[in-house]
Amino acid sequence: MKTTTLIIYLLAIFSSFVQGQVDSAKTTAKFELVKYYFVELKHGPNRSQTDSTEIAKIQAGHMENIKKMSDDGFMLLAGPFGDEKGGGIFILNVNTFEEAKALCDKDPAIISGRLIADIRPWYTMKGAFTAETKLITNNK
Repeated sequence: MKTTTLIIYLLAIFSSFVQGQVDSAKTTAKFELVKYYFVELKHGPNRSQTDSTEIAKIQAGHMENIKKMSDDGFMLLAGPFGDEKGGGIFILNVNTFEEAKALCDKDPAIISGRLIADIRPWYTMKGAFTAETKLITNNK
């Protein structure tokens, strides 16, 4: 009886140890950094343009470009700031700075000089954005 109790006790300790190792591995595996490109959109040198028809055309093209980047799986997040400084952000899911710059350089608001893009690599924990679920089709 003592031998059986000892075996059960040792199995329980071993099981607890193994479970602790598995839990530790799961915790380590969950913390993974991923790189995106953070783009701060700032007022450009051609903000003084007053032709409202042209401004509306540029804005429509800007929004179409955002939608295309999103549809293509490159845009993780986009939106304007809500203060008097204006501007906005993109968070792009691309592999290189050059890819991020090429995408920004296609934006009509940047082409026109109404906005400029300050592009920086940015790291965050994988899974931090619930929007990441749409990235399954992308190569990351």
